[in-house]
Amino acid sequence: HATDLMMLQNAQGLHFEFPGGSLIPDNGLLGALSLSFGLNTLEFRIGNDGSPLEEVIATAALWMWTTSDRIVVVDIDGTVTKSDVRGLLANHVQGTASFLSNALAASNPWTSEAILNTARSADYNHEGVADAISYIASKGYRILYLTARPISMAAGSRTYLATVSQGSEKGLESKMPEGALITQPHGTMKALTAKHDEFKISVLAQIQSLFDAEALAGRSHTPKGCVFAGGFGNSDTDILAYDYAGIPRTHIFVADRSSRVKNLETGTDFQSYTGLRPHLDKYFPGRDQHPYCAAPAQSREAKKPMRRSSSEGDGEQP
Repeated sequence: HATDLMMLQNAQGLHFEFPGGSLIPDNGLLGALSLSFGLNTLEFRIGNDGSPLEEVIATAALWMWTTSDRIVVVDIDGTVTKSDVRGLLANHVQGTASFLSNALAASNPWTSEAILNTARSADYNHEGVADAISYIASKGYRILYLTARPISMAAGSRTYLATVSQGSEKGLESKMPEGALITQPHGTMKALTAKHDEFKISVLAQIQSLFDAEALAGRSHTPKGCVFAGGFGNSDTDILAYDYAGIPRTHIFVADRSSRVKNLETGTDFQSYTGLRPHLDKYFPGRDQHPYCAAPAQSREAKKPMRRSSSEGDGEQP
């Protein structure tokens, strides 16, 4: 059911805000929305005296999770995709293909579908990543896609993740699972120059504080500081953010450009996400059986990130 909330332009005309001057809706406003558990779609409508010809609509996703949920954090560029640069390029290529496909759909449906399929099948992604992450999601974990991409790429990133399709170990098609997507709240230029580790640390700390408040109030079975069950990344920035969030290093995995995936604590080197897939039950047995919880980030000093050398890949190869 649709519910309308009013936002007002601030005095400087730079942005819109909720009554009281906040950019974040309070519990009262959120309670007025007809939210359901899981994915909720929001529409921000900017109009001129109610004229539909002047109306601009921006969509966003709001996820409502339970206090007992456990979250696995997944970076996108270099972690789902094979490299940071190719990941961004893939997003633009598929966006262009989607535009051309839609433009040709009425006149030549066959060509339209061929263009889209070509873009989808391009080898941008790590082998087996869709099967591995979707399997983790099937065990009851919530997936959080946390990326340093700018907010202007949010819609394209959601579309991109939805189009990742790979064969699984059983010969079936695997797709990236649905999950919350958080980007930087900046445009492209500011996002490129921002400190990505500080951004990710801040986001994870805010999410942790929400679950911790429920734990302290006795409304959650998840102990304080334990909402994050694992993390997948490819850079020191990701490792630092996951460390500060209290994710155990036994449950942090780092992908390199050759698609090898390494466990941060043990150094166990899997040939790819496909090589990691048979071992996932050990690390992610299920939301209610997940045993690991690191000390809250506020009470410990994060370890220095493990820097990967050019010789990486000489360890175990399950």
